[in-house]
Amino acid sequence: MFLITKPGKAEGAKQMKEVGEKPEAGDVYQSYKGNLYMIIGRAIHAETTEEMVIYKSDGEMTFVRPLSLFLGSVVIDGQTRPRYIKIWDKEGHSAS
Repeated sequence: MFLITKPGKAEGAKQMKEVGEKPEAGDVYQSYKGNLYMIIGRAIHAETTEEMVIYKSDGEMTFVRPLSLFLGSVVIDGQTRPRYIKIWDKEGHSAS
């Protein structure tokens, strides 16, 4: 569930090399902060063609984040960890 991007001009999905699966509508992910989010779907930015993830919190706030950042990592206390991890798939099966 990680994505590697090549440096260069913003060509979105054309520059991304997949290393894992993409989030699908109905999947549930947990952020590194512990919050749960349901995936609404994916979209393509109209001007940059960058692939985006659309997701919502339990409070019904909707968010959009580039797929490369959604599947990327964060460094916390010197440790690298995924920004989001899949908890359940769209059928409700545990991802672990």
